[in-house]
Amino acid sequence: MQRSIRTIEIILIFLNMATDNQHKSLNYDLTYLNELSSGDFLFVQSIIKQFVTEAPLVIEKIDTDYKLQNWDDLTFQVHKFAPNLAFVGINDIKEEMIDLEIFSKKQIHLTKIPQLVDILKKRCELAVSSLKRDFEL
Repeated sequence: MQRSIRTIEIILIFLNMATDNQHKSLNYDLTYLNELSSGDFLFVQSIIKQFVTEAPLVIEKIDTDYKLQNWDDLTFQVHKFAPNLAFVGINDIKEEMIDLEIFSKKQIHLTKIPQLVDILKKRCELAVSSLKRDFEL
């Protein structure tokens, strides 16, 4: 779908708002992605579309790996998914992601893993929902 120049201008204004630290109410922060792309809207849009599409699948896989106690697969999925969270500025659960990866890799603190998976799940669902709404996906 081709967007008009005015629509792209509005989206770029929104991207700048989304990267403004005063807008803490957003469930994501596109500062890093915007800097990485040098303001290339098509690149930003492709990363956002990819995140919105793939995040729910990855979260489902992480949840399944936990329930089946596939610790190696869980460790791999969490490690692989972490950069995606950074791209869309979901940095508030960074410590939980580190713990989840370490706990599953070393198979320690296994009683804490469900809570960590739940935090990841809820946080990503919130971000995906907001990105879909804000970018009309």
